Amino acid sequence: MLTSPGALPGLVRAGAALLVARAEFASVELALVRAQFVRWLLLATLALLLGLLGLLSATAVVSLVLWPLLGWGALLVPAVGYLAAATWVVVKLQREVDAAPPLLHETLQEIARDRDALLQAVAPRDGNSAEPSRHLTGDGQ
Repeated sequence: MLTSPGALPGLVRAGAALLVARAEFASVELALVRAQFVRWLLLATLALLLGLLGLLSATAVVSLVLWPLLGWGALLVPAVGYLAAATWVVVKLQREVDAAPPLLHETLQEIARDRDALLQAVAPRDGNSAEPSRHLTGDGQ
């Protein structure tokens, strides 16, 4: 247990300082997530734009210029090209979303480490203390 009478206020101050530091860390992490979300939104918009360009160019420009030479083929060539590009952008977007870490993952890991350190600081020194729970991160490390 704590041995000196001034240890509890010091522990409370240290805990409060850790919470403030973790809140700042969470703020930075949320700003990064916001930037990533904007990137994903722009990629999704690009995919939509390319899909619409494919439909527009296939029905307007190519059909007017190449209809006498190719007939229906004049509609298929640009449509396939733009739709293939749109498919590539959607696949890229899906891979980035799937590879992204969970929201506040690093912050939760830091809080779990802080919790474990504080529990070790106040735990009995006889070795009979229970293992601190690991429910915040869910990784059991």
